Amino acid sequence: PSLVGLFTLAPEIIEVVGGPEYLPATLSLRILTVALAFSLLGGWIGNIIFLPSGREKICLYVCVLSALINFVANIFLIPKWGINAAAFTTALSQFIAFAVSVPFIEKEVDIGNIFKLTSAPVVGGIFVGLVVTMVKAFIANLWIKTLTAILLSVIVYVLVMVVMKNEFVVNILNSVLNKIGIKG
Repeated sequence: PSLVGLFTLAPEIIEVVGGPEYLPATLSLRILTVALAFSLLGGWIGNIIFLPSGREKICLYVCVLSALINFVANIFLIPKWGINAAAFTTALSQFIAFAVSVPFIEKEVDIGNIFKLTSAPVVGGIFVGLVVTMVKAFIANLWIKTLTAILLSVIVYVLVMVVMKNEFVVNILNSVLNKIGIKG
């Protein structure tokens, strides 16, 4: 959901952080958001599956391959296409690292619950995208638009998690409610 928000709010975030003169970097930020998504997926595979099972070499080989692809692609693409090429090569190398890792996941690893674990965040991400898009359509002021989009996205995301009974969010919410004296 945060990646969806970052992707959708990219121009506003760039303008708030750097100013309007940096708006041409919007595409680069969006490409890097995709890179971050693949980095998170690849990191999950490496840190949750490979390292605990003693297969550090796979992680090493995947990281070296990814770094080499990024380095070589940068040499050829950055001189011609600049910052967007740098972002693209990062996304490409992260995607390849993820794609190369997947076949090494052992069949004994039960990833059958992956749909159950990811359905609520995916639905929440869709709602975050819708909220940000609607806020951007109705609010013109940069600061109000950005802050409203972020605040409403958090609220809507938490509501989606509660409605879909996401165990992690429900437990945290119940803990907070109990601490302030409300039965969850």
